[in-house]
Amino acid sequence: MFARELRVTIQQIGYALFFAGQEDEFAAYQETNPVAGLGWAEDPAHGIIGRGIAERVDDYCATAYVYCCEPQPVPLVDVAAATADIGRRDYEEASPFEITAGIARQAERAKRAAGTGGSAG
Repeated sequence: MFARELRVTIQQIGYALFFAGQEDEFAAYQETNPVAGLGWAEDPAHGIIGRGIAERVDDYCATAYVYCCEPQPVPLVDVAAATADIGRRDYEEASPFEITAGIARQAERAKRAAGTGGSAG
C-alpha cells in the first residue's frame, strides 16, 4: 500500500472497425490512435476497409479503493445527479457496434412481442 506517492500507468486499448465509405474517418483515426497488437487488418472482409485494436485517446474512468480502519457511513447515490449529464454530445455519433446492438435488441423485442421466441431479458 502506498503512503505518499503513487505512480499509475493507464493503458486503454479498444477495437475499431471502419466500413466502406469511412476512408477519411479511418485515416484520421490512424493518425490519432496508435495501433496496438498485430496492427490494422485492411480490407479483411467485404465492405470493411479496416479493423484492429488501437490505443484509445478518449475519456476514461478509474476507480481507487481506500480501506478504512473504522467503518464509516456512506450516503446513498443520488441517481438523478449521477445521470444528469450522461447523454450523447452534439458532436458524437453512434458507432457501428452501437447501431448493430440496437437493431439486434429491437429484433429480439419484436420476436418476443409476436410470441415467436427470442431470449429473455
